[in-house]
Amino acid sequence: MLRLLAINLAVTAGLLLGVEGCVRLTHPEIGPIGTDRQLAVADRYGDVPGLRPNAVGQSNGALRAVDADGFWHYASATPPTTAPLPAWLFLGDSVTMGLGVVPDSTFAGRIAAALDTAV
Repeated sequence: MLRLLAINLAVTAGLLLGVEGCVRLTHPEIGPIGTDRQLAVADRYGDVPGLRPNAVGQSNGALRAVDADGFWHYASATPPTTAPLPAWLFLGDSVTMGLGVVPDSTFAGRIAAALDTAV
């Protein structure tokens, strides 16, 4: 019985990892949500991305600048363009988060739209 459960868990984990890998390979344009690409540089810390030195761009609704050492230098808050949605917590990976996708087309955006039309 435990052997069958272990096999099922291993197959499920392998399938999920395979799907995640396929999405990452076929859609390399997907980037951090809410952050301009020019603020990030791939492989800054080995295999981990980091902030690009001397870069300026938008991040989470604010103008951000990175100093020469790769640290946030300043932020200028800008008013949001839309009213904030109710707070929800969705647990998942990049597919759940919808990196690189228009916010209204993400999983959370579709749920919010469905709840808004149902009310």
